[in-house]
Amino acid sequence: MSARNPGTHHTALCANAQSCNGVSPPHEAYETRVSPPATFSAASALLPMDLTVQVAELFRALADPTRTRVVHALLHQDMTTSGLAALLGVNPPAVSQHLRLLRALRIVKPRREGNLVFYALDDEHIRLLITLIVSHLRESGLGASASESAHDAKGKAS
Repeated sequence: MSARNPGTHHTALCANAQSCNGVSPPHEAYETRVSPPATFSAASALLPMDLTVQVAELFRALADPTRTRVVHALLHQDMTTSGLAALLGVNPPAVSQHLRLLRALRIVKPRREGNLVFYALDDEHIRLLITLIVSHLRESGLGASASESAHDAKGKAS
């Protein structure tokens, strides 16, 4: 029971209710009351832990700017390691290491043509995910590049 909000349990906020020792934790001020039906609905919609970990790994892979640029380049066309390296200005061994991780997470897939290996996005889900993220950032104003921001600043100064 909370000293500030009698009748309110904060076990959801404390991993172990006894760890709070009856003292209102600092985070209790941010406590949100959730009705039991809403809690049940949210609990039934939770991702299984193994899927949660896989989603986190996918976003962790895309958190690296070079890997994000690799994936975005492959959104437009299939490319070889050396083609990606030249396009991105990164050495081929580094691109190869990024591609290895992206392959392991099934974000990209290889396709052999003779002596060359071309990389492509694994499937339409990845294509859609990247397209939606970029669209979201551009529409929210968070996706403006440095050159666009500089151009906008010049326009406003005039």
